Parts: sequence; structure tokens; C-alpha cells
Amino acid sequence: MYRRTLLIAVLLGLVLAPRPEKLAQAAVRLDVPTIKRALQVTEKENRGFVERVVGLMNKGRLSRKSVTIAFWKATKRTRHKFQYFKAAMIYLAAREGVKLK
Repeated sequence: MYRRTLLIAVLLGLVLAPRPEKLAQAAVRLDVPTIKRALQVTEKENRGFVERVVGLMNKGRLSRKSVTIAFWKATKRTRHKFQYFKAAMIYLAAREGVKLK
């Protein structure tokens, strides 16, 4: 009985585990046009924010992981994708010691 329960738990863990290849694919596509297109950014609300975030990421001041997480979570939203991305990036950048506004 114990072995069967353990086997079921392991199989469920494998099935429900997050797929790192999806995050890796999202990390590869993190450039300015892709982010703007996916988040449906207008120039009025953007004001260079996406370019600044990608530039800081490319310079190594922001981690790619933070940008990927904010981008991935924002694309799952149905409305206000850019605003969610911006708020998440400001929060995550502050945790890394970078001030964004």
C-alpha cells in the first residue's frame, strides 16, 4: 500500500511539475519588440520603460529571471498587461537594488 501511494505521488509530481523549457523559451524572446507586441503597449504609456528594462537586463543590472517572471505573468493577464508588467518590474527591480519609475 505504501509503495503504491509513493508511486502515485511521484507520478503526480512529474505530471504537475513546472516545465523549465517553457521559461527558457520565454527568456530567449525577451527583446523590445516582442515585449511590446505581447503586452499590447501603447507609446503613451510606455515612455521608454520597456527599452530601459531590456537595456538594464542586457547590461546585467537586472536579472533575466526577474524580467522573464514579470513578462510571463503579465502575458497571462486578460487586461492591463503592460501595467501589471511595469508594477511587477518596479517591485522586482527594487529587490535587486535597481530603482525604476
